[in-house]
Amino acid sequence: MTITSTMADTLAAGRTERFDTPAFTGFVDRLFQSPPGTPQPGPQAFRIRQDPNTVVPLHFHLQDEWQVVTRGSGTMGRHEMRPILIHYASREAGYGPITAGAEGLDYMTLRPITDPGMWTLPEHRSKMQTGLSKRQLTADCTPELLGPGSHDLISLQPDGVAAVCVQAQAGQVAPMPSLGDLDRFLLVVAGAFEDEQNKRLEALSCIYAAAGEAAPRLVAAAPLAAVLVLQLRDRNAADQQAA
Repeated sequence: MTITSTMADTLAAGRTERFDTPAFTGFVDRLFQSPPGTPQPGPQAFRIRQDPNTVVPLHFHLQDEWQVVTRGSGTMGRHEMRPILIHYASREAGYGPITAGAEGLDYMTLRPITDPGMWTLPEHRSKMQTGLSKRQLTADCTPELLGPGSHDLISLQPDGVAAVCVQAQAGQVAPMPSLGDLDRFLLVVAGAFEDEQNKRLEALSCIYAAAGEAAPRLVAAAPLAAVLVLQLRDRNAADQQAA
C-alpha cells in the first residue's frame, strides 16, 4: 500500500480542524488517516499548528511516530524545537511538555497506524504496558548545507528505525537509500518533486509506503529538492518484543 497526499490538496479539501482545549490549542491539517472505528486502521499523517505561547502537556501515544518541526520555535521539555528537527518516539514513550514560542510551532506527525489521541502523564501512567521497551531519537536537518545525495540523519537501528535526508538537483532522480523496506514515510521538506504519475509534490507533501513496497521514484522539480525518508520499526519484531 502506498498513499500520497499534498498539503495543498489537504487545505483545499477542508481537512483542517480547530481545537481549543486544555491539552491543545491550534489547528490540525489531516493529510490522511483512518476514520474512527476502522477495524484495521491505516497510516496517519497530519500537521499540527500550535498557537503561540501555548503548552501541550507531557503525554504518550499508543503507536510509534515521527515528528518533524517545519515552522516556528518552541521547546520539548528542556530541548529546543526549530526547523527542521526530527523526533522519533516509540509507542508509549512519554514526551513533552511541548511549549510553542511567540511565532507558534508547526510540526508534522507521522504514524504507521492511526492513533485516536494522546494520554497525558502522570494521570494515565497505568495505561502503559509493563516492560515495554521505549525510546526516543532526535536529529537536525539543514538541507541547504547537505547538498545532493543521501545523508544519514539517524543511522539504521537494529529494529529498522532510520532517518535519511535525500536531495537531488532539478531533473535528477532522488537517490533513495536501502533501509530494508519497512513501513516508512517520505516527507518533502524543500523544493519540489514529481512522482511517477507526474504529480507535483511541494514542501510538506507526504508519501506512506508500507513494508515490502518499492521506494517511489521521485524526480526533483526545483534547483535543489529535499525529502526525508523516515522508516519505522519492524512491526513483527516490535510485537514479539511486546509479547
